[in-house]
Amino acid sequence: MNANDSAGGDFDVSALWSALEELEEGTLAPEKRDELMALIARSTEAQAAYMEYFEMAAMLQAEAAIQTEQGNLPVVGQSQLPIRFFRRAIFAAAALVILGAIIASMFVAKQPVPLSADAAEGTLWSVDAEPRERGRDNRKVTAGSIVQVKSGTLRLRAGSGAEMVIQGPARVSFPQLDKPELSHGWLWIDSGGSENSFEVATPKLLVRDIGTRFAVRVPKEGPAEVHLIEGKVEVFGKADRKKIITLTPEGRGFAISGDGETTGLSLARDPFPELADLLAAPANYATTVSGQNPTGYWRLGDGATGALKNETPEGLTGRHHPSAAPAAIGPVPGGGWLGFGDGNRSAHLTGKAVRAPLSFGTTPFHEGVLFREDFKGKGKLDDAEPDASSSGAKWIAAPVFGKDGELAPREGSATLAFVPVEGVVYTLDASVRWLKGAGSWVALGFANGQSRDTGVHNRFITNAVVGRAWMLARSIRSNGSHKAFLGTSGTNGGLADDSDWDGTLSAAEGDIDLRIVLDTSGGGGTWKATWFAKRPDEESYQMVRETTQLLNEEIRSVGLATNGSATSGRITSFSLRATRAASAEPRTDLAAAPADANRKEGAVSFWIRKEPGARAREILWTAGEHPADNAIRFQLDADGRAGFFMENGRFDLLLTTENGIADGKWHHLAASWSPSAVNFYLDGRMAARSTEFRGMQQGILTEVQFGGSPASSVGLPFTGWVDEIAQWNRPLTPVEVQHQFRSAKGK
Repeated sequence: MNANDSAGGDFDVSALWSALEELEEGTLAPEKRDELMALIARSTEAQAAYMEYFEMAAMLQAEAAIQTEQGNLPVVGQSQLPIRFFRRAIFAAAALVILGAIIASMFVAKQPVPLSADAAEGTLWSVDAEPRERGRDNRKVTAGSIVQVKSGTLRLRAGSGAEMVIQGPARVSFPQLDKPELSHGWLWIDSGGSENSFEVATPKLLVRDIGTRFAVRVPKEGPAEVHLIEGKVEVFGKADRKKIITLTPEGRGFAISGDGETTGLSLARDPFPELADLLAAPANYATTVSGQNPTGYWRLGDGATGALKNETPEGLTGRHHPSAAPAAIGPVPGGGWLGFGDGNRSAHLTGKAVRAPLSFGTTPFHEGVLFREDFKGKGKLDDAEPDASSSGAKWIAAPVFGKDGELAPREGSATLAFVPVEGVVYTLDASVRWLKGAGSWVALGFANGQSRDTGVHNRFITNAVVGRAWMLARSIRSNGSHKAFLGTSGTNGGLADDSDWDGTLSAAEGDIDLRIVLDTSGGGGTWKATWFAKRPDEESYQMVRETTQLLNEEIRSVGLATNGSATSGRITSFSLRATRAASAEPRTDLAAAPADANRKEGAVSFWIRKEPGARAREILWTAGEHPADNAIRFQLDADGRAGFFMENGRFDLLLTTENGIADGKWHHLAASWSPSAVNFYLDGRMAARSTEFRGMQQGILTEVQFGGSPASSVGLPFTGWVDEIAQWNRPLTPVEVQHQFRSAKGK
């Protein structure tokens, strides 16, 4: 215990004053002086006592003695002034040293440790508008900094072990290092088991983590997204600070608007497992593309087994037809492409009429029971898995639906994600028992969209869940007719074409079995639906509406809906079955799963080489709902000019290059699309652009291929060379596309 301390651990004021007197007289032993200074270092109360005692003279004298011993202050000798006065002058000089050190130490202790930065090769990034380059600038990111990533991937590391990953294009400001503000782009955070807690602000949300690995995305258009890998996050409205939702890991992301509307999304790929490899990769074209976070990247360097490796972790493996084996020389340094290796290889396409020379996603093979729900569980239906599911889809359901099938008296829907394919007859069934309540009904149908919201608009009529082919049965206490509907994407999308059907089919107890048969065997534009119903005691169904062609084939879900504030009843079964022609067998030269090309936003880039002499339009990259569908495509016209085409609702879109590229040289093509713009690039420069609004375009295109299909009516299969095919589920910026081309040149 310090001699100046009392038995209770606090300092003894009387002992302290006694020591100060000895210190002033110069009689305090060195070891006592050290104890006194130790007390000064730890006790603010002791410091206050020093201030009272002779204007802090004791503390100054102690420091002066130390400084004098070290030769930093003069030795006090004879003087005409009183020696005590001279000592006080020296003590005053020493005070500057003491107080400066104390204040500085307090200031440093309160400053957070700066974030260290490490970027993938080729990343274009800046701090406070000052460009940075990997390996040439070790300056840290501090509180108050603004970090912008124009292209590539940047890692920021905290002293606690927590990490952040910024995927460009993105802009993040740091008013506090643990409270970043994301203006746009992707920000991933991994707390790394540390005690750090982060709060991410977007223009309309606050996202708080609890021991978490998660991401926040702010797209240029639409609501912010939250993707949770592990842990837990809480999401609040930024304006009112009210909690919107608490998220736990469930294998998907969420788009969350500022007013609390939540929509499920595919879970974004976790970048942390492969981050070290990306940061260690050399500077070249492949590293630049990988750093831009593509959903798929096929280098086409090795296809001996028929498989085309996807450089994106967990991405879909492509397949190639034997006539398109990757064996030809691709862009190489000898041709001026210093961003590639000498052994780089491409695929040579011979123009042979095959289903898909290169396949990067194909429509799923639907056969047998796709969904079955027996409603024998407990708890809420939302987020529950059906009793049978061929796709792994989970229910997205309003609170009115329970896992036991019981219906609560409110409005809402319960749907499973589902996209029909061609060549199939689908049978959708549901059984309803004891349906009661004035004005109440239960519906079954194929729809576009999903929602958890409770309300009159989320029941196959408007908003997120719009019916395409659906039917409703009213309760025994309702005066209206049973209905069978076709719907479009208009304001009242689910009510565009309705037909009454026989209400006498309902038993006295309100029991009914419903069925809709959807036939896609005729191909796109010919899909048809037929509606059936029966009483539970009847063996066969009665047709309640004749076969009718769909008005809109954009189907993304199947499920149920209910209406009425007095509804009571129970769904006892639900199922979806698929039957297709016996000749329709899976193909080994096609990708084994559907692609996820997005009509709303995305991007594609690749390299091609075409010898002169083209005489007809040839098809390059395509995405559609089936092999003959070219909803989005690159093409090479007979005059050698490259084009990019998109189905765009009422007016289709075609952008073309000014000059031909069938010159025997390698060329880089890219296209990027969003609701507000479509950009087409040739060799790193924008060749054409459209700013027509595309906000109504939506949906996933499952069939992605390169080289053209014999079923296509818009052009012939491509003859030439292709390499380095990459896809994104977001638009690329002009800077990113230019950076790809420059990295290929070795710049």
